[in-house]
Amino acid sequence: MFSVNVLTIGFFYSDAGASLGNLPRTIWGRFLSVDEKHRHKLNLNLLLIQDGERVILVDTGVGNKLNAKMQEIFSASLISFDVALAAHNLAPHDITDVIMTHLHQDHAGGIVSFNEQGEKYLTFPNATYHIQKQEWEIAKHPDILNRAAYDYENNLKLLDQTGKLNLIEGEFQLTASVSMKYVGGHSEGSQIVLVNHPAHKLIYAGDIIPSSVFLKVPITSAYEVCRRDTVKAKLWILDKIENQGYTLIYDHSTKELHYAKNN
Repeated sequence: MFSVNVLTIGFFYSDAGASLGNLPRTIWGRFLSVDEKHRHKLNLNLLLIQDGERVILVDTGVGNKLNAKMQEIFSASLISFDVALAAHNLAPHDITDVIMTHLHQDHAGGIVSFNEQGEKYLTFPNATYHIQKQEWEIAKHPDILNRAAYDYENNLKLLDQTGKLNLIEGEFQLTASVSMKYVGGHSEGSQIVLVNHPAHKLIYAGDIIPSSVFLKVPITSAYEVCRRDTVKAKLWILDKIENQGYTLIYDHSTKELHYAKNN
């Protein structure tokens, strides 16, 4: 059995100027709705892949551990994994593999959760986590540029101590139909996920192309550690879409969830 579904587990708000980066407000203000804090709404669109006995989740969202300060920043509204996965007749313990595109808070926050007593536990206790080694190292030992982007203590330490890590370097084939490709750009170790199956040809690009606005190659967020690498990755992805029939899944769009050549 093979299936792919977009698993939307809620939304959060992000500063519009930072998200749109080098696109001036005089332009994005024409089409982007913002709140009184100049934030715009971003969905948490994850990817759920069932490939035989493997149940693969791509990214984990912001998680349920946001303190009062972080909740004020994000204004997150979340759907629990228990509820979201139940819609597919699954539970968190059924997840066998978690692929992390990168380890920023809005993608890695769900690796570890709080229970009703406020104790931390691994959200997906039976999963192996597939992370680029370069991303793991910068998240664990961030430099001054990356310090605010990662939270090792709350999101990664328990995984480091008790979880199953597969630290990879470059391309990696997880199953016959699912692979990862290192691209960098948005973060030191960003990777994208490719699904190449007779019924599905998909790319989940994480924050390289989070919504349709970023289909325009020069537009990048203010969070990129290397815009040149992001642009290189975007050109590679767009070629796959235009010439090889892949469909792109948007991780943060609140409107359309995918882009294909015939859109």
